[in-house]
Amino acid sequence: CPESAYWLVTIITPFILCFIPYLAISLILCYWFRMTSTDFSLLLFCSVFFILGHLFFQYWLSTFMKKGSSGRSFTIIMLTAAIFFGLIHMFITLTDNQRNGAIQHILSILPFSCYQLIIGSLYKNGINKQRWVTWTNLNDDCLIYPMWIGVMWSVLDTFIYLFLFFICNACNTRSFGTPIIKWRELFTKE
Repeated sequence: CPESAYWLVTIITPFILCFIPYLAISLILCYWFRMTSTDFSLLLFCSVFFILGHLFFQYWLSTFMKKGSSGRSFTIIMLTAAIFFGLIHMFITLTDNQRNGAIQHILSILPFSCYQLIIGSLYKNGINKQRWVTWTNLNDDCLIYPMWIGVMWSVLDTFIYLFLFFICNACNTRSFGTPIIKWRELFTKE
């Protein structure tokens, strides 16, 4: 099969498998649990772009792995990093007295980090019943992690990691053939 067909199926299948639970979770959170003050379409939008951003992030990282054993080792490292960033979010970015926008932007570069900030902020807003969060008040500074930052980085993460995946997939060495283009040829006119 052509490489494009392989990657198309490899992207669509996990997206569909992830979309169904995230749709259910968004429905449950927005209509029955603590995030009833959140617009369902806003949470679903962020969830969809999280799924895409996270898939492209994983595929970008997979372009550097040549063996299954390195993938298993890297999985342990990524799980440790996810726990680490979760603690950073809890103690640094999601407390009321810490509203450092630069740290929020830096942590939002990673898709799982950005989504964790969105969910944590919306959850805290729902518990405190502060304000209804919709598309019309994305720019309001009512949340600890402003929604416009989360929406912006969710979309940006998707396109950044898609671009990085395309470039690295085309230029990195392969065990099953030659790269489409070499790194030194990437910035030449030809």
